[in-house]
Amino acid sequence: MNRRGLILAAASAAAATRGAAQQSAAVPLGNTPPGQLPPGFRVALTGRGTAPAWAVVDDASVPAGRVLAQTSADQADYRFPLAIYDGVTAKDVEVTVRFKAVAGRVDRAGGIAVRLIDANNYYVLRANALARAKHWCDRMEISGWMDKKTEELSKGMQQKVQFITAVIHDPDLVILDEPFSGLDPVNVELMSDTILEQKAAGKTIILSTHQMEIAEKLCDDVCMINRSRKVLDGKLREIRRSFSRNAVALQFEGGDGLLNDPALVANIRQHGDDTEILLVPGANPQELLRRLVDAHVVVTKFELVEPRLHDIFIEKVREVA
Repeated sequence: MNRRGLILAAASAAAATRGAAQQSAAVPLGNTPPGQLPPGFRVALTGRGTAPAWAVVDDASVPAGRVLAQTSADQADYRFPLAIYDGVTAKDVEVTVRFKAVAGRVDRAGGIAVRLIDANNYYVLRANALARAKHWCDRMEISGWMDKKTEELSKGMQQKVQFITAVIHDPDLVILDEPFSGLDPVNVELMSDTILEQKAAGKTIILSTHQMEIAEKLCDDVCMINRSRKVLDGKLREIRRSFSRNAVALQFEGGDGLLNDPALVANIRQHGDDTEILLVPGANPQELLRRLVDAHVVVTKFELVEPRLHDIFIEKVREVA
């Protein structure tokens, strides 16, 4: 299919453009000084209204240092200001346009008009910079603060904003550095669920954290680092299995003195409501349970304990100390 002309449609956006025919070629901004429309471009508007203004502006965020920007303001979200470049004629053309939203509260969108017959007969392929931002602000429960500057936000909200910037462009690889810092328990749960959603979507996630319980919940593989040196890495399940101990977590009433048998119990530690019993090597946990039942002890919890990453990390650090 033949296409004549490169047509940009934008609402409060700046665009760095590149068209492709048989060879890649940048649409030239030439030596046009800031504030002027480059040679070969003309402007138009879909629907009715005042003709838009487009001009070259300086922008240090792009390699060329300049972009073509819509410099006029239009509060309507039902018409598109167009910048049309007539210097391209191509067949089976592939065009890449990079947009940067710079203003606008109703719509921050840009796109390419692939068919423009007149002001009321057109088709625009466009993307809205606010759409994904709104989606992620809703997901992270900060939509009510979208108009705030980051320095006006709490540390927890700033942490959410940093997470959004890491995922808003839908990358295949997500790298997160201490994403739970500054979050209360409710938002730790929110962040955990969101990271697991990214994992379920097939993303590869590299996560750094000092919170071992977070790593246990989220990670399949772990790498433990102490003083800039790796001390352990591998599959989480295999690591925990290799450090497995003959231990039981108990919650019970009665049975005074029953655990004071050195032939069965090597150590006793209290963890909140749980009593963690480390059995001697070779002892059978079922023997402990049998003794508790025979002594008419009320057992409300009897659970074989896998070693925690916290304990594994401390053990490995002490080994190399």
